[in-house]
Amino acid sequence: MPQPQADPQTQSATNTVIAAAAAAELASLWPSIDLAAPGAVALVAAAYYAVVKKWGMASATSAAEHYDAVRAAQKIAGRFRAVPADPIPRDVIDAVVRSAFQGDPNADGTTNALPVKERVPSRLNEAVGRHVLQPGRDTIVANGAKDPAQPKGWARVVTSDHPCAFCVLMASRTNLYKPPARFLANADRYHKKCSCIAVPVFNTGPPSQQGHFDMYDKAAANAGTRSDPKKVLAEMRKLYDLK
Repeated sequence: MPQPQADPQTQSATNTVIAAAAAAELASLWPSIDLAAPGAVALVAAAYYAVVKKWGMASATSAAEHYDAVRAAQKIAGRFRAVPADPIPRDVIDAVVRSAFQGDPNADGTTNALPVKERVPSRLNEAVGRHVLQPGRDTIVANGAKDPAQPKGWARVVTSDHPCAFCVLMASRTNLYKPPARFLANADRYHKKCSCIAVPVFNTGPPSQQGHFDMYDKAAANAGTRSDPKKVLAEMRKLYDLK
């Protein structure tokens, strides 16, 4: 597994490995579970939570090491050691699993129409990466709020070579998010399979994302607004052929 470093791309690579490992472990469980049996919801919830907790702890630990690496690279004075955030709470995971079992055979073109033996794995396989990486993102934000060095904030850094318009929009609407703003706050949601990472910002400013800022500025100018994200997203997709 790549070692966490101050470089956002290296940390993103670590996240990719962690998410892939979680997805592989989850996929290996499906052949042993009868999704149509009584008690299947509780069984899947327990299994899914075990995977999310295990790899979420790995994500949080990696993010704590990344925080310390950024701090060291910027020669921040004072002693501080980042602490990994907790995994997603069990009640949240239980709700996700219950939702995965819900379907509608008349809802053509969506996972709702799939039989339960296909619907549940499809939904949870797609969601597991987001649930595993959330503790890592929360780790950066939580430690930024506790650090005596008082970082300026944290930046959402787009690491994908082919990002979606939503990620570019969220990363470029502001240079910094301020503690205690969370990575999942309304202004900064992220999607399934998102590779964006949170990076603490101290003295030297956030990693350069000028190209993304320029994309946002042009899309906002074409849309004639900076306050309607739907219009800006639509222009960004047209201008840059993004998803």
